[in-house]
Formats: sequence, C-alpha cells, structure tokens
Amino acid sequence: MKRFLSVLVSGILLSTILFGLVGTAFAGEETITLKVFSMPANTSGILEGWTADILKKRLGIAIDILPSGDQGEQKLQALMASGDLPDIVVFKENTQVINAVAGDMLLAFDDYKDMLPNVYRYAPNAVKYYAENVSDGKGKAYS
Repeated sequence: MKRFLSVLVSGILLSTILFGLVGTAFAGEETITLKVFSMPANTSGILEGWTADILKKRLGIAIDILPSGDQGEQKLQALMASGDLPDIVVFKENTQVINAVAGDMLLAFDDYKDMLPNVYRYAPNAVKYYAENVSDGKGKAYS
C-alpha cells in the first residue's frame, strides 16, 4: 500500500507540474524533449497519443521514456552513481527518493514555490507528505 501511495503521489506531482505550466509555451518555439526514467513503466520511447499531443501543442514538450526493463533497480543505481539523472524520474520506493535527496540530485519544490503556484494550490497534501517523509530530514518537498 505504501508503494502504491508513493507512485500515486509522484504521478500527481508530475501531472500538476506539467499541466500547471499550460500557457507558458509560445507558439512557434521548438519542442523540448524531457527524458523520463520510470521504474513502474512498461513502455519506452517517445510518448504518443492524446497526452503527447496536448503536451506538445500547449507546452512545446515531448516526453522520451527511457527503458527500465527487468533491470530497473540496477539502471537507477547506475544513473544515481553517475550523478546524471534524467529530467524526470518516477521512483518505485521512497528510499530511492531519500537516496537521491541525500545525493543532492533532486530539486526542492520549496525553492521554486513562486514558480509553481499550482503545485501548492492543487497538491498541498502531496507536498506536505514529501517534505515530512522523503526529504532526508531536510523538511522540503523534493521530487
């Protein structure tokens, strides 16, 4: 149950960030591709379909999902050891987030609060949960 809640909270935070940016992209600008490593994902490659269409049209963003496969844990450990995490990581367990925070690999939402009003407006419980439970004792919401 704890694992499910962690994945759910991560999904809510990710969607809040991405869709909270609606209106910030300008027509005619080039598409920015964000690389995503998702441990629970069962697909890889450039995201397609209606969600991809909305992200590209409204935000100028394409999503490239990196394969995790059967070796997801090992791939994540290698990425963390190299200090070169992709733009977005969907962790499988809270301990992975805590380790990434301890290694200064994640940004704290709190440091960008003025740029992320929708995160604090629409997902305050998720922010509070992350600050209290997966901040490596720093008291900030990382993701």
